[in-house]
Amino acid sequence: TVLYGCGGSGNTKKASNTASTAASSAKSSQAAAVDVTKVADRLLNEIKYDDKLAEAEKESIDVIYPGLPKDKIKAMKIYVSSSGGTSEEIAAFEANDEETAKEIETKLNERVEAQKTSFKNYVPEELKRLENALVIRKGNYVYLSVSGDPDKAKSIIGEN
Repeated sequence: TVLYGCGGSGNTKKASNTASTAASSAKSSQAAAVDVTKVADRLLNEIKYDDKLAEAEKESIDVIYPGLPKDKIKAMKIYVSSSGGTSEEIAAFEANDEETAKEIETKLNERVEAQKTSFKNYVPEELKRLENALVIRKGNYVYLSVSGDPDKAKSIIGEN
């Protein structure tokens, strides 16, 4: 993250343009950098969910994704069904490296399969959502979206 401060020179337009140009340069030099928190929040805010999704408690992450290599993850944001009555879920991870990203991808696929087993007898209507669950790995970034609008989720993830 790059922060810019402007002094009281009175020429705010020039300072703003300079900061904007510097920000553009920084952005282009780090084109691959993605804020997974923002991607997860976009998925949460731009897709309609049947249930209210809540950010997963740190203590529950090991239960949700057993064996997740948390010490090799730079950033993550996870939202799960607050009632437990739906399979709706969002997870976005930035791994330290591609090897770790592959591990995370495996854990997310395992989660989807476990959810299919759980919901099959519990709430069979959720199977359609789980059949359309997205697990997408892009370099060191890995995403999970379980929603009623996988096309919209794919579009949001694809933009990042």
